[in-house]
Amino acid sequence: MNNLTRVNFVDAKWSIDFENCDDVVANLPHAFQGWTLEVAQPDSKSPRAIVSRRNSAWHWQDLDGARPRDWDAIPPQSVMRVVTDIHDAALYWYLHENPQVLCIHGAAAKIGNGVICFPARGNSGKSILMACLAAENVAILGDDVIGLKANKAFAMGFAPRLRTPLPKILHLKTAKHLQKHTSFEANGWQYLNAKPEHSIRFKSVFPFTANVLPVRTSTGPATLTPARTADVLHAIIAENIIRVLPMETIFNRLLRFVTSHEKYVLTYSDPQDAAKLLLQRFS
Repeated sequence: MNNLTRVNFVDAKWSIDFENCDDVVANLPHAFQGWTLEVAQPDSKSPRAIVSRRNSAWHWQDLDGARPRDWDAIPPQSVMRVVTDIHDAALYWYLHENPQVLCIHGAAAKIGNGVICFPARGNSGKSILMACLAAENVAILGDDVIGLKANKAFAMGFAPRLRTPLPKILHLKTAKHLQKHTSFEANGWQYLNAKPEHSIRFKSVFPFTANVLPVRTSTGPATLTPARTADVLHAIIAENIIRVLPMETIFNRLLRFVTSHEKYVLTYSDPQDAAKLLLQRFS
C-alpha cells in the first residue's frame, strides 16, 4: 500500500507530495532549518512535484516546477542525496519566482551589527570556517548560498552541510560543538543545527558589513588584508547563480554591492584562527 504525504513549504506557498518516502520527509527539516514546513495529507490542490520511492530507486514527477539539475544524469541513491536535491530545487524555484533576489555561491555570517559575505568556489573551506564561527556563538546565514536583496543580506534558510570525516585540525571546542549540533549525517555529509538563539529565518534581511575572499593555505597565520575592488567583483560575478534578469542589471547591482562595503582577503591555514581573527575585526 502506497503511503502518500504532502509537505507544504509555507514560506514559498507551494508543496511537494512524497510517496513511500517517510525517511525523506523526516529529514527535510534538517536542511530547511529556516523554513516553515507543514506535513499534511494531499488535497485537491496540485503540488509542485511528486517524489516517490520504488524499491531502491527514487523518482521525480514534474508538475509545476523543474526537477533538480542532476536528477536524471546521476539518480539519487540515498536519502541524503534526495534531501539535498530537494533543497537545490527549492532554491531555484524561489529565485525564479523572485528575480529581485540575487543569489551568490558563498557563505555568510552575522558578526557584530552586520553580515560578512564570503563569496567562494568549492574547496575554499567556507563550510568549516562557518562551523568554527558557529562554535564561537556566531549566527550563520548559510555556507553555500547567500541572497542579496536591495543591497542587503537575504537569508535563504538552508542549514550548513559539511563533508565527513571532518578535518583532524579542528580544535576540541569546535569538534564538540559539531558533535552536539549535527542533526542529520549520512553518506559522507552532515547537516548542522543552529542554537535556537542563533537560528535565522528564511527571508530575514540584514545589512552587510564586508566582503571577504577566503584563501586557504597549507601553513601560516590567519591574516586579513585589503582586497581590490576588481578582484571581489570578479569573484562575485563568477559566483552569481541566477541570471533571470538582464546581465546589465545584474552587473550594476553586483557592482553597487561590492563598492558599498569593505573588502578583504582572508588568508588562513587554521579555520579556528581565521574565525577568531574575524571576530576580533568585526565584532
